[in-house]
Amino acid sequence: MQFISLLELNLQIKNTLSSHLRPAYWVVAEISELRIAPKGHCYLELIEKEGDHLQAKLKATIWATAFRNINGWFQSVTGEQLRPGMKILANIRIDFHELFGLSANIQDIDPKFTLGERAKRRQEIIDRLTTDGIIDLNKLQEIPVVPQRIAIISSSSAAGYEDFVNQLKYNEYGYQFSTRLVEAVMQGKEAASSIIQALYQIYDEIDNYDVVAIIRGGGAQIDMDCFNDYDLAAHIAQFPIPVLTGIGHERDESVADMVAHTKFKTPTAVSAFLISLVFVYEQKMDALLQRVGGLTQTYIYEQNLYLERIAQNLQHLKERFWSNERSRMEQIEFKINVYTRQKLAEQQQQVHRIEENMARIFKNYLRNEHQKLDYISNTLKLSNPEAILKKGYTISYVNNRLLKDSEVALNDIMITRTANRKIESTITYKTKIEHGKKEI
Repeated sequence: MQFISLLELNLQIKNTLSSHLRPAYWVVAEISELRIAPKGHCYLELIEKEGDHLQAKLKATIWATAFRNINGWFQSVTGEQLRPGMKILANIRIDFHELFGLSANIQDIDPKFTLGERAKRRQEIIDRLTTDGIIDLNKLQEIPVVPQRIAIISSSSAAGYEDFVNQLKYNEYGYQFSTRLVEAVMQGKEAASSIIQALYQIYDEIDNYDVVAIIRGGGAQIDMDCFNDYDLAAHIAQFPIPVLTGIGHERDESVADMVAHTKFKTPTAVSAFLISLVFVYEQKMDALLQRVGGLTQTYIYEQNLYLERIAQNLQHLKERFWSNERSRMEQIEFKINVYTRQKLAEQQQQVHRIEENMARIFKNYLRNEHQKLDYISNTLKLSNPEAILKKGYTISYVNNRLLKDSEVALNDIMITRTANRKIESTITYKTKIEHGKKEI
């Protein structure tokens, strides 16, 4: 059996690699882990993924001297430091040492590639928002003429939040604003989901607010990547009231800025904008009041002139009216006097005729009444029972009442009177005569 020592094997590996590999390679990879040692060396784990599937992994080192230069240049170009999750184009040299084994040493990193990747991801999010038709939705929301109820998404410890609230509270015009802080993480991996949760809380009380302000102070460019998240941008774009952003960076515009109703560079710029809206409204109201005042004064002046003219015309009309009325009343008075005298004469004649007619009628009436009384007197004399009895008639009574057929019963005592006698008899039968027939 042939064998070699470990050193010989490692030397063969070293010679084979050195003879088949170039001095260095430009490699595209994603930083999975990054750690900076106390001495300044940077240790990384590089990976390559397809979707969520890990396809390759390699540990690499940037020695302290090279790291200071590489990181400084990278930050000056991209505005951010190297960090996990970032895709880089690195110049890697592969070495194999018989004692320390395989090592991958990063000699350079191209910051322009990372900028391009970052811009590519950002553009993909923008394109997706555009395809979904929501990128400009929040811009369609109308900011109230006087926005005074502000929902704030920020961190209470952020300097930008304190500046924002103080500028609203102590504005030079004394305007009153109602603010409510909804706490959220404003940087790092959890920032996007935290801000979305804050939007949900505000949505539950949407009628209590006029606008939403997403604010934070300044910070490194790396802290701004959370504002290039699709889900966060989609929620901002579709929020039912205007969203204002003051994220505190001057260099780049985030996707959150793009979909917001209005973007500002700093939190204080947001508060200044809100104050300016109220100020503009107040100026418009002052101008309107001045215009109304001017128009009112002009109107009053014109109406006074009009009333003076009316008063003059009324005076003339009054004088002419009273003159006409006096003439008319004099004519009426004359006509009334003439008419009254005529009517009085006519009425006197008519009264005289009525008196004559009444006297004649009264005489005729008295004569007729005397004739009626004479007739009644004669009739009464003829109807006197004594007179009737003298003519040979009789009057019969039964039970002290005048005799009536319905009151007569057998054995009743009947008294019959004549002119000179009183006859008493007992009824033993009675006869009813009906239609010429006699019944007993």
